[in-house]
Amino acid sequence: MRQNPASYIPKMSSARLKSGLVLLLWLVALCLGAEYRKIGESSYHELYSTKSATKTDLILNQTLSRKIADLQIKLGLYPEAKVRIFIVYTAKAYDNLNLGKAEIVEFSDAFYSGRDGV
Repeated sequence: MRQNPASYIPKMSSARLKSGLVLLLWLVALCLGAEYRKIGESSYHELYSTKSATKTDLILNQTLSRKIADLQIKLGLYPEAKVRIFIVYTAKAYDNLNLGKAEIVEFSDAFYSGRDGV
């Protein structure tokens, strides 16, 4: 006589299951950290931050647009993909943002992911 495979799974009390789900949700929230939202963009880039856009951020957005356009003209390269730029305020936030991404081996704190397709 065969037993039902579900009978091998230990049964959990409702309270223990709820506690486990709360812990799981808390860990997911902790891993995600602050939520980045788009605060500026141009034909060339998207600028993200966890805070609302400041006057400085808006100036940065305009300056980046001009500099990227000038660089593309100078190099003669016109990629279709927009670069995503994240404004990060703390080292811990930076570490959370770059989890699972490879470092760029230069004198820089930049990182990239091959999944970005850029």
